[in-house]
Amino acid sequence: MDKLNASILNHRKTVIIVYVVLAVLSIVLAMAVPVNYNLIDYLPEEAPSTKSIELMQSEFDEGLPNCNIYVPNISLIRARELKAELLELPEVSGVIWLDMLADITVPLEMADSKTVETFYKDGGARYIVTVDSENMAKSLDNIRAVAGEEAAISGQVIGLAFAQNATGSEMIKVVALLLPLILIILVFATRSWIDPLLVLITIGIGVFLNMGTNIVFKNISFITQAVGAVLQMAVSIDYAVFLLHRFNQYTDEGMTPFEAMKLAMRKSVVSIQASAMTTLLGFLALIFMRFRIGPDMGIVLAKGIVFSFLTVMTLLPALILASYRLGDRLRHRNLMPSFAGTSKGVIKVRWVVIIIVLVFIPVTYLGQLNNDFIYGVADDNFDPTSRYGIDRKLIQDKFGEEQQWALLVPRGQPGTERVLMDQLDKLPGVTSVTGYARLPGSAMPQEFVPADQVEQLLSPNYSRIIMTAAVPAESAGSFELVETVRERAAALYPEGVHLAGESVSLVDMRDTIHKDNSIVNGLAILAVGLVILLTFRSLAIPLVLLLTIETAIWFNLSIPYFMGTKLSYLGYLVISTVQLGATVDYAILYTQLYLEERRLKAPRQAAKDALTNTLPAILPPAMILMLTGYMLSWISTLSMVNELGLVLGRGALLSFLMVVLFLPALMMILTSRSRH
Repeated sequence: MDKLNASILNHRKTVIIVYVVLAVLSIVLAMAVPVNYNLIDYLPEEAPSTKSIELMQSEFDEGLPNCNIYVPNISLIRARELKAELLELPEVSGVIWLDMLADITVPLEMADSKTVETFYKDGGARYIVTVDSENMAKSLDNIRAVAGEEAAISGQVIGLAFAQNATGSEMIKVVALLLPLILIILVFATRSWIDPLLVLITIGIGVFLNMGTNIVFKNISFITQAVGAVLQMAVSIDYAVFLLHRFNQYTDEGMTPFEAMKLAMRKSVVSIQASAMTTLLGFLALIFMRFRIGPDMGIVLAKGIVFSFLTVMTLLPALILASYRLGDRLRHRNLMPSFAGTSKGVIKVRWVVIIIVLVFIPVTYLGQLNNDFIYGVADDNFDPTSRYGIDRKLIQDKFGEEQQWALLVPRGQPGTERVLMDQLDKLPGVTSVTGYARLPGSAMPQEFVPADQVEQLLSPNYSRIIMTAAVPAESAGSFELVETVRERAAALYPEGVHLAGESVSLVDMRDTIHKDNSIVNGLAILAVGLVILLTFRSLAIPLVLLLTIETAIWFNLSIPYFMGTKLSYLGYLVISTVQLGATVDYAILYTQLYLEERRLKAPRQAAKDALTNTLPAILPPAMILMLTGYMLSWISTLSMVNELGLVLGRGALLSFLMVVLFLPALMMILTSRSRH
């Protein structure tokens, strides 16, 4: 190890140049990484809705209707012409309008009023459109250019376009606001004015390497893209600070910079490696989620920890030695205050803290289990004064809150198909049902029916029924309607049917994520507990440390329950592993220092002195992680990222408080009978 460390330091200029080249290459590659904005794509392949969507795409060469367009003040003849123009757009694979279900050349009073008002109301035409595009924002511009500026557009396509526009711009804002705050915190945590810059350069290059190597994946989710970089930076900065502290300690003892850094690298590698390992294993636990957003995030975040570890142990030593003379001239006094008084006060109130925590443990544990969860991406974060918000409100005011589902039934049974559509029509919340068996010319030979109608509703093996449901995408009522439609269709078609739609996918998402919960949390706790066990070679210490952090997690995730607010289940599941992996290091560091002090001192004095020495080390990373979370929550308009940031920031604060207030008391009790 010493030979490798010496080689890195002797060739520090080469090391720096190599990393700079790799960082530039990674930045270029990062811009080419495809980003997936559709969470439905991450459902397991065996989920019923996933199979339905794949079957529909293979049979009909198009996906689900995902866009509503309302064009005011348009005649029936012009509305039919506009439908044809929309179909000519490359991103539009299907358009459903009134002319498929009624003869618009005769007075509309002769047609079914419910059907007419679904597609033509108050002198305006409403189209149900299927848009297939990698760039939804650009596709919306193309659609609006054809439909006209007065056209209102809503549906899933708006949410996807909104996410595409928001992800990149908002993350730039987060980083721009976060970096100065991190620099200020690092000034207090280091000894030279240049050290914070060296730390940020080191971790920044690790982030660039991680982002660039994402090119090996088919794509990454927009959630991973949104939080991956800032989360990697927030949880790994303490590796660099720890190495700097060791280096400063040895130079203060009179060692040369070269020898001090070589020894610092050797002495700190075990502690940094253990810290990185707990975070790494916490992230890797996400890989075992069946809902594939978990593996997507877990692999990228774990890879980021590896790159941060490598840059801290190779690039940072090279940077410190290369800039040592400048750093030595820019040294400042220790700006971190003494925490001796704080530690003394904490030890005094330890029994009060223990009683309060023990009382609230069962309450918060049960509370976090009984949260009211959201399983998808809420779309209520649009600014009501924006074009998105205005369009959405206009269409909802005209037609209510609606969504489209597609039901594939075996072809060749028109009588059964009509019976099913009649049953679906009578279900509460269903506003329209469109199928080939209801087309005006369906009784005639197929060659006499317009080709665009046949292609959208018939395939070689299936007949496709398009339903419009006036229910929110995610609610108890919409989930119940999904189950009812599945039951009615299966009763008439025992050979099998396939239902797809936003609410349908959310039902499968709910069922999938619930099954993931115990597996992912159990694996994270087991893996982190094993690292702690190997570090301390004690069965009791892993239990105490895990209890400390898990209690903080229960406190964190029970707050929405007691406040009566909904919580994203994906955020709930992810934060359970991320908070554990990212903050258990605080508990490990305190325990190491406490055991060292306990060899020579009584429990009370050892606890106080260990806390005095621990607080300067864990306060900066806790503040950085907390600020990162709250900054994401403050800036992001993406509901899932916003909520993930909120629980991350709150979780960092609660874990810090539990380690500072609760853990010392537990360690005193645990070692009260041992001799010093």
